[in-house]
Amino acid sequence: MTRLLHILALLSEPLVDAAGNPVPRLGLEREMQRIRHQLAALGRAGVLQFCIATPGNLLTALCNGPADLLFFSGHGNEGELAFEDGRGGIYAMDVPHLQALFAPLGGPPCQVAFLSACHSENVAQALLATGVPHVVAVDAAQPILDLAAQAFAVHFLSFLAAGHPVRRAFEAGRAAVFTDPDTKRALQQWLAAEAARDPRIAALVAQQPQLADILQQLEALKFTLLPEPGAGAPDPHANIPFPNVPRGALKVHDLPDPPKELGRTPEFFVGRERDLHKVLQLVLDHRLTTIRGGGGVGKTELAREVGRWCARRGLFPGGIFFVSLGGLGGTITPVDARVAVAAAVAAGQDLASITADDHALAAALPRDSLLILDELDALCFVQLRAARALLEALANSGHAHVLTTSRQASGAAGEYCHELRRLHPPADRQLFLQLSQARVGPLRGSEVELAEVLKFLDGVPRAIHLAAKQMDTPDLSALLAGLRQAREAILHDPDIPSEERTDHESVLVTLESSFRRLQQRDGEAAVFFPRLALFPAGIPAQGLEAIFGAEALRLVHVIHDLSLVDLEPPLDSYYLPAPTRHYAERLLTPVRDEIMSSYGKQALHYFAGVAEALDALITHGQLELGIALTARELPNLHLWLDWGFEAEEGQGDGACQVARTMAALSNFYRFLDALRQEAITRYRRAYDCAQRMGDRKGQANTLMSLGDLALRTAELGQARVYYETALQLFEQIDNKLGQANTRLGMGDLAERLGQADVALAHYQTALALYRQIGDRYNLARAILLSFAPFCLRHGRVDEAFRAYAEGLMATLPLDAAFFLAFLHGALQQVRDLVRAQPAQAAQGCAFLLQELGLDLEGAGAKEDDRTTFLLTTARLIFQVSGLVAIARAESGEERRATFGRARELAAHVDQATNGVFALIAWVDEMSGMP
Repeated sequence: MTRLLHILALLSEPLVDAAGNPVPRLGLEREMQRIRHQLAALGRAGVLQFCIATPGNLLTALCNGPADLLFFSGHGNEGELAFEDGRGGIYAMDVPHLQALFAPLGGPPCQVAFLSACHSENVAQALLATGVPHVVAVDAAQPILDLAAQAFAVHFLSFLAAGHPVRRAFEAGRAAVFTDPDTKRALQQWLAAEAARDPRIAALVAQQPQLADILQQLEALKFTLLPEPGAGAPDPHANIPFPNVPRGALKVHDLPDPPKELGRTPEFFVGRERDLHKVLQLVLDHRLTTIRGGGGVGKTELAREVGRWCARRGLFPGGIFFVSLGGLGGTITPVDARVAVAAAVAAGQDLASITADDHALAAALPRDSLLILDELDALCFVQLRAARALLEALANSGHAHVLTTSRQASGAAGEYCHELRRLHPPADRQLFLQLSQARVGPLRGSEVELAEVLKFLDGVPRAIHLAAKQMDTPDLSALLAGLRQAREAILHDPDIPSEERTDHESVLVTLESSFRRLQQRDGEAAVFFPRLALFPAGIPAQGLEAIFGAEALRLVHVIHDLSLVDLEPPLDSYYLPAPTRHYAERLLTPVRDEIMSSYGKQALHYFAGVAEALDALITHGQLELGIALTARELPNLHLWLDWGFEAEEGQGDGACQVARTMAALSNFYRFLDALRQEAITRYRRAYDCAQRMGDRKGQANTLMSLGDLALRTAELGQARVYYETALQLFEQIDNKLGQANTRLGMGDLAERLGQADVALAHYQTALALYRQIGDRYNLARAILLSFAPFCLRHGRVDEAFRAYAEGLMATLPLDAAFFLAFLHGALQQVRDLVRAQPAQAAQGCAFLLQELGLDLEGAGAKEDDRTTFLLTTARLIFQVSGLVAIARAESGEERRATFGRARELAAHVDQATNGVFALIAWVDEMSGMP
């Protein structure tokens, strides 16, 4: 071979998929470095050409003819490779798209191809179809470990370049994977993490000490060499594709290097793929973009990564320039800023002339360039108008795109802002574990301790970095003790003396500098800021207004402008991340009692309303959402309840707000056993408060809730006392809903005590009261959870099915989700009856079909008619249940025919409801029973 070996390496690292979900980054810089060094060490003459895998780049690379070796490194899915779309997203390349790219060549694009991507075997067909004789891919059903792919690539390419047969190079790649220390470490770490999560895996690891070696061998076997030889045929991969590569230097056409001012991507840069993608869209589409967020949230590093990403892809041929304004001091002037920019972008020009004014500087910017101004807030804080004028001049010049980072938006014309927020799980956990383990090795401690550490750090990247630096031992308990004692004050770089620490080296210094700016900008807002610590779960604008008045909205807006409080979606709550909240709590301590006394009445009234609104979600068909939002709000509720238990005073309406709030939490606590003991304590305190204030309804509600909790903990005697006292109070104030709820609990209690007649009387009274007041939700809940199961247990099957019919008709006007939830619960009970008493089940289902009153023969559900759809679904379900019950008493062909009819109807239901009821599976299960 007389010509140089040409290796075309296509690299793809998209940030998000088509749905906007983050895509794990593969560490392509490391892979490039390993391949470059390994091939250079061989001393073989050749050209190694790296390029980003976009359709356009691949066409350009092949326009001068095919490569000898084509290498793709990136993600893959079944039937497609994940190319980049030029803007950080995925461009899915399936077989037809690849064939279209290769068609202009009129032949194979290479002699050997290696598709280093998960599930790439199917895509290899596109290359084989063009005549490529050797293709290495990953088994179509398998994902591949990134490190394993990198180890294979380095040695497979090296063996080919050294003149070995394809088969030998392939086996060398597999051997490299099986013996690669990095791959083994990654598998061991994965096994350790899984063993900590799942006891079954822990037991397997204990039984199989060599499990990591087995997994590593399996990882090597995921690579496949195509086409596979036919039976008895010679190996098509025994030949040497590049037999005489001359000795000489390897010429590398690398991706463009980012400017040195941007630095290298940190080893642990996690959880920012979506942010990076969103900022890229703004930078590419607009002239002026600002990354805005609080101190320590990662604005600077995100801006640097935007620059690095663009540089590697050659997006700004005029250059990418990074200018930090934060180091110019607290008295920075517009001239200082212009000089700093000019020094970075206008090398060799007369600085005096181009820094004379903003427009002269703007004219000196290289065309098609990106200017990154870091810590712009230093100038905004001192001279906001001058900062706006500078930005507008730079952006309007048409020469450059400008990206800034700042704690506050400049308000310049044409400015687009991206709000950068703290990291959320699991990214915060991943970052802390990576940083701390890199420092002290595997950590010692429990999941509970780790969760508490992460709660203190609250996803703030600087706090996470500095907490990891505090770890001198692997023991989490030592760090946790420091956090409990000093909170945000411990989050600093221990290697730097306290008097020399800057914003970047101390969370406390960051917070103090931000608070000083707030004091200088608006003294009233600075006074108001500590009050936000009274809402650890965050609070929306309407909450602040309800508690503190309309002026609070102006003040919190100023605080948010300086990024001392986050505005968190999806509820737009003003939220202090934990380090900031701890700092605010320190400021609040001298006046905390005074503030809570002054605004406690308004806060208790507001949070009672919040609790009732959340309870309405739980009780009206949105159970999961209601529980999730209540759990999110719980820190606020508990903080103000704990104050109100002792301090609440009457508001003139005779109502005890803490008792009102606790009553609204009763359904929430019913579903969370872990909070039961805490709930009991709070209900007792709420009862004492209601009694002190003479609120009989509040007393009755808390006693009823205590009765419910006592019943769940089998304290039946105590439950009876609570229920009887609550019922007397509800009767005294003629509160029929309270009476009905208490009667229902007393029925459950009597059933537990074996007093069936007493239970029946209580249930019937409760149902009558619900009917009287028109409470459809509680009527249906009482039927499903108490009355119908009671009837089935005591042989009152007809009554149970009449109750099901009443419950379904009661829920029909409420909410489709609640109707279907009731239907699902009733079906579970009917299924048990079908197993135990098929004849009675069949009779009951026939009754239900009659009661629901819809002629089903030949009719289908109309999607635009909600009522018809729901009733049809219910009738089909009970028709299927009845047929299964009938079939259980049959035999032979008759049994098969009945089950067949049931299965046909079940298929209609599963299709219409997306399989929620899993009727086909149940019919098949029952058909296999004797």
